[in-house]
Amino acid sequence: MSSNCYTQRVSLYSSGEKEHSLKKSKLIIALTLSTLIGCTQQATLPSVQYAVAQSGDVQFLKQGLKHYAFAPKTGTAFTRDSQLGEQASQVFSQHIEDVLTEKGYVRVDNPASAQFIVAFGLASSDALDDEQIFQRTQLDTGVTQFPIDGELTRDKGTFAVAFYTPKNALPFWRALAQAATDGDASNTEWQERTKQIVGSVFNQVPYNKNW
Repeated sequence: MSSNCYTQRVSLYSSGEKEHSLKKSKLIIALTLSTLIGCTQQATLPSVQYAVAQSGDVQFLKQGLKHYAFAPKTGTAFTRDSQLGEQASQVFSQHIEDVLTEKGYVRVDNPASAQFIVAFGLASSDALDDEQIFQRTQLDTGVTQFPIDGELTRDKGTFAVAFYTPKNALPFWRALAQAATDGDASNTEWQERTKQIVGSVFNQVPYNKNW
């Protein structure tokens, strides 16, 4: 079982299709990644602090697991705005696939033929509180408030992801990322930051190209 802790400043949000609707329809998810032992501090992006709790052993993938599939009905977004949640889920799904492809993993459509399964979900704090999230994930960042615009807020977004094998529904690795919600970012900024966060959460996923 493992956990890490370091902080970066980053925020994520999901907007509607048109730029003028950004401030009315946004899902902001900012995440703080943990490390195994100890905790170091660094601020590299001009945005919100984010945090992550992890458990399990992602190095299990080195046992020859290469082909993966998304779990059926994965990507559920618990938000007040269902359309906004669906848009965010599609973006996260694509970035997850991009990162795993870069690391040498191959997606298959049929979960029955996959060597491991990827499941993920999103939530805003006005739809699921920390206790409900813990009941679903058995993970807790332990952070109840995040800084935003010089103040502390309890409003936050959550990104949860888990890897498991088709023969064992118990995940061999999972991560929970949380951060403050914030509406001050353009769609382009959100896209870039979402990609960066997914890449950071999956940073410890080993490359398999040289196996």
